[in-house]
Amino acid sequence: MGEWRSGPPFLLVVSYYPPHPPYDAPDRELARYRGSGIPHPAYYAAVDALDGCVGRFLAGIPPHRPTVVLFCADHGETFRIGGGSKRSAEEAALRVPLLLSLPSVAGADVAAPVSLLDVAPTLAALAGVAFPCDGEDLAAVAGGRVARPAVIVENVAVEPVGTRAGNLRQQVGVVRRAERAVWSGRDKLVLRDAAAPVLRDLVQDPEERFNCWRDADRAALLHGLLDVLAGHATRTEDGEAAALVGGMRRLLEPHGKDVR
Repeated sequence: MGEWRSGPPFLLVVSYYPPHPPYDAPDRELARYRGSGIPHPAYYAAVDALDGCVGRFLAGIPPHRPTVVLFCADHGETFRIGGGSKRSAEEAALRVPLLLSLPSVAGADVAAPVSLLDVAPTLAALAGVAFPCDGEDLAAVAGGRVARPAVIVENVAVEPVGTRAGNLRQQVGVVRRAERAVWSGRDKLVLRDAAAPVLRDLVQDPEERFNCWRDADRAALLHGLLDVLAGHATRTEDGEAAALVGGMRRLLEPHGKDVR
């Protein structure tokens, strides 16, 4: 903290391991959840412990020195409900905290979809550094200077491969499957190798129980999200995304869903 109070500008990255399997937490936080009936109590106790660590860290920031603080997580936690994991496109895995504190700037929510890819260009812009990279400066997104209808999730799903010996099934390996999601905050399209497409209405169905990609009244929405992914594939030379888009468009042809 001594160098923080004076000296040249610097960037400090602090990475906490919890909450992470095997979920564990100090007894002082765990006591609040033990016996409460809440599933995975140690997970939430670890979050409380992490909050305390971050609070002590923030309390040490000198009030006279302008400091930008960004807090985020790399992925959420599904607890493998429905077979998902951090490598899935489920909301529990995709939605993570992204909090940005700026000197002399009042807090507000950003309604536009944002991504962790926006972290680097945002910090670079705040530091006055030219740093070409993927993502956008969140100040431009929040101010409406950058149109952001949706964000793209690039994922590699892992599919277990098993063999059966008698009544037992043993995993003998995994198959990597390319997966892309187009997430607008209201809707989500998920395309994956060797799997059916998934279209979610995140407003009417936040629990993700229904796949509505075959709904005729959502054809325009489906094609709009597909066009966003196609544009991303072209800009970033993402061959896997381009292949997924091509496969989806071929799948739509027999159903008469090409409304363009």
